[in-house]
This record gives sequence, structure tokens and C-alpha cells, in this order.
Amino acid sequence: SSCAKPAPAKTIELRYATEEVQTHDRMVNIVLPLHRAIETATNGRLKITEYFSESLIAAPDTYDGIIRGVVDWGEADTQYNPGRFDLTDAAGLPGFGRIDNGVITNTLWDLYKKFPELQKQFSETHLLYLWAMNNDYIWTQKPIKTMEDLKGMKIRANPGPAFDAVKLLGAVPVEVGFNDIYQSMEKKTIDGFIVAISGSMAGKLYEVAKNATNIATGASIQDYAAINIAKWNSLPADIQKIITDMTGDVAVKQFATQLVSINDNYRQKAVTSGVNFITLDPTELARWNKAMAPVVGNYVAKMNAKGLPGQAVADYAGQRIAFWGSQK
Repeated sequence: SSCAKPAPAKTIELRYATEEVQTHDRMVNIVLPLHRAIETATNGRLKITEYFSESLIAAPDTYDGIIRGVVDWGEADTQYNPGRFDLTDAAGLPGFGRIDNGVITNTLWDLYKKFPELQKQFSETHLLYLWAMNNDYIWTQKPIKTMEDLKGMKIRANPGPAFDAVKLLGAVPVEVGFNDIYQSMEKKTIDGFIVAISGSMAGKLYEVAKNATNIATGASIQDYAAINIAKWNSLPADIQKIITDMTGDVAVKQFATQLVSINDNYRQKAVTSGVNFITLDPTELARWNKAMAPVVGNYVAKMNAKGLPGQAVADYAGQRIAFWGSQK
């Protein structure tokens, strides 16, 4: 007699959705290596299929897509869903000064771990990790060196504190999807935009905006990576453990380190591509910061009105930013 060999384990596929292009440095240096490492650790029992450039779902619809199961595992900016994840905005409020991507990423994760109210905002999915990029630049075709230069200009920003900041600076905030910025600049439906250096270079936005003014408007991008709960619960326990062990604190630490390096590399590429980085005169910078001062108070009041710990979250964000900044 002979014994039948057990059937090979069926490969489980997870569809991963992102708005990023496949060649984005964050994909190449962090996300894709993480996915391949997870696959290897499962001995090929898990396959993660990436859908880049919103090819599976539009970025603003990603979170709902994860909930519905259209997306198994997805990432997107929290600001695409105004008011839904607003406690994350505290990590990038203006007034904390210019902070790098590592500091803001660590601060955002600290906020998530400390406040149950923030955890609840992601409770419809299985959250794996958060990261953030600090958008310190307003990109325009004409040089912006004073508030008067900015007055009346239509500036693309993500909803939230950045919208308030743009208004207080005398400009007009406009909501435009990342993938529509280039065309909007060409059509002159916007006069400028606030994005990270990495985003500007990856999307070749420097071709339509050669000047980048350094100013912290509270426009930091907070991103989530989450899995559909039913899909997560269906995974074998050992695969869940592998993913858990390679995400969370471990992934956040990697993002915090790598994003700083990625940003520095992109800045060098931007200069080579002819981007003019503008640093405001100290007196002028003080004017801008004074004009934006109400943003923090407005944010706290909005959170408190929703029954959320606005002041506590804002205070803790400032403390953690100071802490992580001191580790540099």
C-alpha cells in the first residue's frame, strides 16, 4: 500500500491598493521589501499583489474599500477622509516648527498607542501601522517670499488644519487629488500646492512648479496601512503572527528612518532638476507663524466639540515631537 501525500497548502492572496507609483522610493525601499519579506516568512503561503496608482480603487475610497472587502490590504492618506481620522492631524499642527519625517512618524504612532479615541477611529479595520511625511513646502510657479505674494492664490491642500492655515495666510485652499495636481496646474485651476518633496518628484510636479517655499502649514500627510477585518480573521494564526511581528513598532521604526533618507535624496534630485528652494526671512517667517497661530486653538475646539480629547492630544503631540527631535 502507499500513503497519499498531503495536498500542498493553498496560496492566500491579498490585494494591496495604493495611490503611489511603483517606482516611488517609499515603495521601492520600504513597502515592497516588507511585502516580499512577509511572503518569504510564510514559505510562499501568502502572496501580496500590489495595485499601484489607484488602479484598484481611488485613494479617497480606499478605507471604505477595505471595510467592504474590495481591498484586502490598503494604504492611503487620512486627509482623504476629512473628519474621519482627525485626531491624527495633531502630529503635524503648525507651531511645532519644521520637523522631519522620522519625528512626525514616531509621534503619530505614539499618539495612536496612547489614545483609545484615536484607535477607535481605525477600529473598522485591522490597522497594521501608521507613518507620516511632513509637507514643509508650498510649490508654485512664481517665487513666494512674503504673505503678500501668496494673497489670493489658489493653493491645493488636504482638508484639515492646512486648509485653515492657507486661509489665514491670505490664500484660497483647494482640494485636489494628488494625481490631478499636474493637470490642475497646467489648466491654472490652482496656482500652487502643498505636498512633500518626495511626492513632487515622484509625480514630476516640479515641472509645473519650480519654486518651493519652506513653511510648516500643518499639512503633514498621515498615512495608514490596514487590512479588512474578515480577511485578517481568516488568515492562519501563524501568518497573522508573522505579519504582526513585521509591522507595528518594527515597521514604524523602519519608516521613521528610511523616510528621512528618502526625503534627503529627493531634495538633492529636486535641486538638480532646477527647483528653487526658498527659506523665508526670519522676520517674514515670524509673520507667517503669527498668522497661523489660531490653527491649533481651532483644532482643539473642533475636537473638544466632538467629545474628543483635543487639548490632551495636541499637548502630547508637542511633547513627543520635542522628545523625538532631541534624539537626532
